[in-house]
Amino acid sequence: MKVKETIEEREEFATRMEWLIIARFILYGLATTIVIGRIFIESCPFDLIIVYITLSIIFLNFSYLFLTRKRLYLYAVAYVSLLIDILFITLGTHSQGGLAATIFPLNYIVIILGASILISKRAGIIIATVSSIAVVILVSLECLNLLPFASYKAIGLAMYQDKGYVMMIVISRVIFFYAVAIVSGYLADRIKGQAREIREKGQQLIYMERMAMAAKIAGESAHEIKNPLAVIKSGLYYLKRILPDNELAKRTISRMDGATQRAVTYINDLLNFSKPPMLNLKTVDLH
Repeated sequence: MKVKETIEEREEFATRMEWLIIARFILYGLATTIVIGRIFIESCPFDLIIVYITLSIIFLNFSYLFLTRKRLYLYAVAYVSLLIDILFITLGTHSQGGLAATIFPLNYIVIILGASILISKRAGIIIATVSSIAVVILVSLECLNLLPFASYKAIGLAMYQDKGYVMMIVISRVIFFYAVAIVSGYLADRIKGQAREIREKGQQLIYMERMAMAAKIAGESAHEIKNPLAVIKSGLYYLKRILPDNELAKRTISRMDGATQRAVTYINDLLNFSKPPMLNLKTVDLH
């Protein structure tokens, strides 16, 4: 967590985390439904790895949601969940034919967008890097026949015969990953910066409103304080008149009168401050 992160920013981040988890349920549910539908439509052998991935995602999502609702390890949960998503996407991509897969590779983009929007542009670049490494490792292992294809993916096998085409696909995906991370991260950081600026302006406006209310209350209170001070000054003037020969009393009265006058001056300054400014426009000879 950032050192200077405010409570509002932490709550906002937790809310985005919850939306990401809900979106993960929806996206992976749709992806799994589409893959299972293709298996039945194309009469392909049923792959149990899809079931394992789906069950694992559901279990992990409920764990993420529990920790997020409790506001525990928010940033750790965000990074770990994104990295595990990359692992599952890579496994799903391999099970659906590697380069021939059309559904699962699109989820890399979703994960990169989630990292950029949820955390920061730097997080998006990190996830794009990890996704690129995962794609390179997967394609390399498949090219070396260390990860065998399913028997019904003959088209996938044919795609790996042209090494130049394979390299072009991998490089294009890596470039696309970084482009999505940079653009989405830049836009997300700008939106977050503007939201932070709006929040700060709102706090300043609230402070200014409180200061204006304080000035109004001070002005109203000053009138109530000024009247007793006027009575005190009148009393001191009267005492000075009836005690002309008592030097101790005269000195005491003089100090009291000076203190009272300072209080009156302060009250007048406070009243002038609480008044709205008035412009006095007139023509002035610059010479």
